[in-house]
Amino acid sequence: MAALNKEYNIVIKLYTIAKDFDLPVEPEEYALYQTLSPSFQHLKTVILYAEAKKEDNIRKFSHSLDRLIREIKLNIGTMKNRVSDPMLLS
Repeated sequence: MAALNKEYNIVIKLYTIAKDFDLPVEPEEYALYQTLSPSFQHLKTVILYAEAKKEDNIRKFSHSLDRLIREIKLNIGTMKNRVSDPMLLS
């Protein structure tokens, strides 16, 4: 996140310099620049939310994985019993 903040600040400084020295900026570029701040703030919010939910999501995934492993073991045991059926072996 620190690297993104650094890059964001560099872009802001460059556009500030361009404005201070009346350097020409294409309208399309300036329009993109104007969307940068809201987009960057949204990105930071999404990253913070994802980091906050990370542990909960790992816990949910682990629980689901444990449940699926138990189901697979049960299915394996059931199949093993079917294959070992004396009627099938004769």
